[in-house]
Amino acid sequence: MRAPAAGGAVLTVRDLHVTYAGGVQALRGIDLQVAPGETLAVVGESGCGKSTLATAVLRLLPASAAVRGSVDLAGIDVYACPPGAAKRIRGQIAGLVVQDPMSAFNPVMRVGEHVVEARRLHSRQAAGQALWDWTVGLLRELRIPEPERRARQYPHEWSGGMLQRAAIAAASVNRPRLLLADEPTASLDASLAVDVVLGLRERLHTQARGADEAPAAMLLITHQLGLAAQVADRLAVMYAGRVVEVGAAAAVIGRPRHPYTRALVAAMPRPGAGLPEPLEGELPPLTPAPPGCAFSARCRLAQAACAAGPPPPLVDGVACPVVTGAAA
Repeated sequence: MRAPAAGGAVLTVRDLHVTYAGGVQALRGIDLQVAPGETLAVVGESGCGKSTLATAVLRLLPASAAVRGSVDLAGIDVYACPPGAAKRIRGQIAGLVVQDPMSAFNPVMRVGEHVVEARRLHSRQAAGQALWDWTVGLLRELRIPEPERRARQYPHEWSGGMLQRAAIAAASVNRPRLLLADEPTASLDASLAVDVVLGLRERLHTQARGADEAPAAMLLITHQLGLAAQVADRLAVMYAGRVVEVGAAAAVIGRPRHPYTRALVAAMPRPGAGLPEPLEGELPPLTPAPPGCAFSARCRLAQAACAAGPPPPLVDGVACPVVTGAAA
């Protein structure tokens, strides 16, 4: 596992809070670091705040959202820089792969032109046939059949899975220091999803601009624990806007400690592990967020004190005083 280095992290998130109009506390004190070359997967149920984290890192939240805390991308304070500088960050320092590929493409532009345009936006020298040939080669690497012909087609002529791979190509075309991938394999089957993300990781690690440049990192947002286990160095488990467990991916999946992580792993289909156990209950409303541990109402280990006071902090990588022995 690549442990994050405090002085050289590509991404550092400190005490990040995001509250949407209407009072929804989507993020409630997120602390994360991603080191050069590292893949950190953020997992959890839908509605736990994963996608809000990705959009907050790139300063793409709606203007009505209240943000508190800090986001540092390769030494740049994202929320302290002017809007124009924030736009330059997106694409050069950080790239984003969104969940819905159909919404990422202009229906009247050819698919290959989208990738070319993404390159030209941040590289004035990139032009001509060489750039088109390079784009076709990139689509070939992503296992697009007949890439020369396909690149000249329009988005409606592509399947959702193929479009998602083209979106990955456009997001990584400028060799960003960090790639944020928000459910990038939602349109792909399980085996292809692993191949695509592993291929993307390999490309990020080999596309450094110079011999002294560190490999790029990836922040992978996914609800697929099986995918995260195969492609991530570390895993951060989110629940109700907070990180409740973080550690090496193999350790978090193989020896989960937080009750919520245990429930997620138990609900994951695994060969030889018997039938998955359904996770009972629902995420609590965050308007406002409940006191104490937000998972306490669904937790088999919960004690009376779990539902009171401030949210439990991470101690040795897990935010559960019952598990860590810190409960009164």
